Amino acid sequence: MRLFYLVFLISHASSAYDFQEVIKKVGDHSSVKELQARSNELKEQASSANSWGDPMLKLAAKNFPKDSLKKNETPMTGIEVGISQKISLVPKYHYRAQGIEELSQSKVYESSDLKRNLIKSLWSILIDKKRIESELSIFKENANWLNKMIAVSKKLYSNGNLSQQALLELQIRLSELDSSINNKAIELSQLSSNYRYFSNLEMSKLNEKTIPWQILKKNSAGNEDFKEKSIQQILKASDHKITAAKLDFIPDMTVSFGYTKRANIDDRGDFVSASISFPMPFSSKKYSNLNAVTESKIAVSKAYLNYKNYKEDRLRNFNLEISKLKSELDVLNKRTVKLATSSKEITAKSYQLGRSTYSELLQSELNLQKILLRKANLEALLLKNYLSLKYQRGDTLHE
Repeated sequence: MRLFYLVFLISHASSAYDFQEVIKKVGDHSSVKELQARSNELKEQASSANSWGDPMLKLAAKNFPKDSLKKNETPMTGIEVGISQKISLVPKYHYRAQGIEELSQSKVYESSDLKRNLIKSLWSILIDKKRIESELSIFKENANWLNKMIAVSKKLYSNGNLSQQALLELQIRLSELDSSINNKAIELSQLSSNYRYFSNLEMSKLNEKTIPWQILKKNSAGNEDFKEKSIQQILKASDHKITAAKLDFIPDMTVSFGYTKRANIDDRGDFVSASISFPMPFSSKKYSNLNAVTESKIAVSKAYLNYKNYKEDRLRNFNLEISKLKSELDVLNKRTVKLATSSKEITAKSYQLGRSTYSELLQSELNLQKILLRKANLEALLLKNYLSLKYQRGDTLHE
């Protein structure tokens, strides 16, 4: 039996994992990988955008008589082989490529921000788990206490010192607690399902001793506001797009060379040719494109300013909310919980002596439960506000 128990403990320990493994799993989440793939896609597009394009090969049969199609009847007949290449006179393709590369880096930051969001969601799940387990402990402790009171009540009832209605009311209250315990167990199962989606791991196998709760209340070093960095990269991309749009007013030049193989009827040999061509920038297309990318930069600049203002407002509100929650918890811990606990204990002793009614007993139990549940909820809210503050500030969310 001892050997079986030892094997069970070893197998259970081997299947457990620590918090750092959770963080690693989040980085492998499909949504994060999707954004990383989008970034790689943009990198390849940047490489393509920096190219002048492929040279053009030309094969042409020139000036063949339509009646005979013979190559040796006229001196102008021949087979031409030509090659042409588009050449940019300014580095506009370079700036286009740079703009796309900045967007690629923006996607990298976006994927990092998504990973932080997933980690934040996991922290929120763990905080809810902590709260539900506290509530479950409160309900179970109350159920144990109420079982004792029911045992006392049965003695009082058998002695004729308590009505049957009073005993039934206590048993109804116990059944309510049993229902609450069952509901909390279901809530834990739902949390476990959410946890599995983010981490692809079983929540029950997490080694809770490795959860670094202490970092939530610390101002940790790091500049991980990847959302802000993503917007900054988009701004840089906009600058490159504007530069490329301005340079686009200088058209590309196409240089062509040709060699015509003739029958040499006139003893002049083969012909060679060369040409330069470029479009005339008379259409409104380039002006419209410049206006579009300029307006796009204005929009991104406004979005960036709005995010900065939003961030400052959120940080201020989180700090105020933390102060409020800490103050309320301080009063609960130092006074309210102690007073309600004492009231419950005194009422229970008085009830056993027949000096208090069952309704007073239930009221004292319900009052303490309400206060303890409030405390558990406030502690969870405080941790979530610490978490949101760290996320918004750009602090690291793991060790």
